[in-house]
Amino acid sequence: QVKTLLQEEQSLKVPLAVISKVLSCDMGLAFKRIQKVPLLGNTARCLLLRQMYAKFMLKLLAAGTRVINVDQTWLNDLNFHRRCWARAGDRNTRNMNSVTPRLSMLMAIDTDGNLYAALTQVNTDHRVFCLFMTELVKKLTAENAKWRDTTVLLIDGAKYQTGKESQKYLKALGIRYVISAPYSFAATPIEYAFSFLKQVHLNPLGLKTGKR
Repeated sequence: QVKTLLQEEQSLKVPLAVISKVLSCDMGLAFKRIQKVPLLGNTARCLLLRQMYAKFMLKLLAAGTRVINVDQTWLNDLNFHRRCWARAGDRNTRNMNSVTPRLSMLMAIDTDGNLYAALTQVNTDHRVFCLFMTELVKKLTAENAKWRDTTVLLIDGAKYQTGKESQKYLKALGIRYVISAPYSFAATPIEYAFSFLKQVHLNPLGLKTGKR
């Protein structure tokens, strides 16, 4: 693209090797794999919401607020082989190591790195989420009766968390909560906890997984 633009707009014929050298050495750029994101992820609305969300969260953290991030994941296969060497023409198959029935995990992580988790064998809906929050509140209260004064719950836009029933229940429990902006995966600590669980604890061979 750069070569074409130089030729069309400046009538300059520059070799690709020269262009690559300028981009890498002089401008400090790298030719990296593109990470595709949903089209809606970078609309003006989403970018603005993420910016507002980031400013709000930074303000909370600067004030010493304890943030507890809650989300769910599932475990349905413990075979993380994605590639292996095989002769040309041979079938490259491996047995699945399925978890049956599938395990659903609700997990919370706070700004101090404390983890709270529960396993179920049902789909996570608002009833399961509210049950998890009930038990989490008991645990937090046992640790510190005044935890509500300095704590905020961070949830995403999933229906089971943001539906009327769940929001009403959170208010009844006296919990302040923040709903993250759309497509804020990189700013969601619980995603890194899920990644560590699947990459390390459930993957003793250290095979590459879909989690980073």
